[in-house]
Amino acid sequence: MKARLERVHLLPELAAFESLIKARVTRLSGFEDERFARPTRVERDPATGELTVLAEFITGSRLSDLLEATADAAIVPGVDVALGYLLDTLPALTLLHSTDGITHGLIDASRTVLTPDGQIVFLDPVFGSAVERLGLSRQRLWTKYGIASPAGDGHVNLDTAADIAQVALGAVALVLGRNLRPEEYPEAL
Repeated sequence: MKARLERVHLLPELAAFESLIKARVTRLSGFEDERFARPTRVERDPATGELTVLAEFITGSRLSDLLEATADAAIVPGVDVALGYLLDTLPALTLLHSTDGITHGLIDASRTVLTPDGQIVFLDPVFGSAVERLGLSRQRLWTKYGIASPAGDGHVNLDTAADIAQVALGAVALVLGRNLRPEEYPEAL
């Protein structure tokens, strides 16, 4: 059966890194793991100049939406669900990281899908390196992309440690039963 695709429209600041994104799509083309939505190609619209990435469409619910629903219903998934999440996601990251040193870079609840059969799938694995090159402040990474990073001066690396930290934040959100709030970074984390 042919996979359904979705078209991801890039923000202009990310489209500036077209060659980097194309290289990431090529590197990820040989990586096959159902826990990562696979990108297939990069296209530029000849009429508008807009850059898009075609990627595998994943059916399911985004973790951020599920957390919002549980918070509204005063349901807390809890420690058992968080541990199950970690047991599923950490081996997936290990496999990704051991494949030619590839990192995701942008793991957060809005880019994590729970499929109808209970599989966790990470979306958008091609954009982390481009976002890293933007040189955004820690606060801007948090408010725009949901990426937390350790306090300090200098450039933020969206590397292996950052991927693991982001998965850990997903587990914290599951224990809390809600999405983490913009004002919780960095002091309340």
